[in-house]
Amino acid sequence: MGKNRWMRNGVVYLLVIVGVIIIFYTLLPSFGASGDVPLTTVVAMAKNDEIREIAVDGRKLTIIPNVSSRVGSDRLYSRIGNDTDIINLLVESGVEIGPPSGVSVTFEGSSGLSSLLGLLLNFLPLIIFGGLILFMMRQAQGSNNQTMSFGRSRAKMMPFNRPGVSFNDVAGVEEAKTELQEV
Repeated sequence: MGKNRWMRNGVVYLLVIVGVIIIFYTLLPSFGASGDVPLTTVVAMAKNDEIREIAVDGRKLTIIPNVSSRVGSDRLYSRIGNDTDIINLLVESGVEIGPPSGVSVTFEGSSGLSSLLGLLLNFLPLIIFGGLILFMMRQAQGSNNQTMSFGRSRAKMMPFNRPGVSFNDVAGVEEAKTELQEV
């Protein structure tokens, strides 16, 4: 019994810890996000032929610079707005698009796992709240507490075929009279 209770409590604690970790990873900005390059810098680098490829994943840009460029890192990151079209922005700025001599722009679709994780994170507060209510109801039912057991009668049905004892049956018995006098 004690081991089963410990396992149940351990699972609850583990779920809480995993939930907190997921919330921290999604709500707090990632460590690399503070070093994002502004979009104007990306356009200027593309004009100077310092960018080989731009990978677009939703609103996130992954910039792969040319080997000959003086940029210190392998990849740079930037973000675009919801209504920003990166190809039109680059073309209007005079950047050549295409593999022979220009910047290659690729679009990557989001994976099914990230959309499933996003859906799970949207329902996570509801799931936690429902689990908390279920946990409280099970705790209240397990003890002698009558909190959640209203409407449940403990009265037992008496069988009608059971012979009853009336006062007339025991009226002449001296033993019953003395017991009544003692009470």
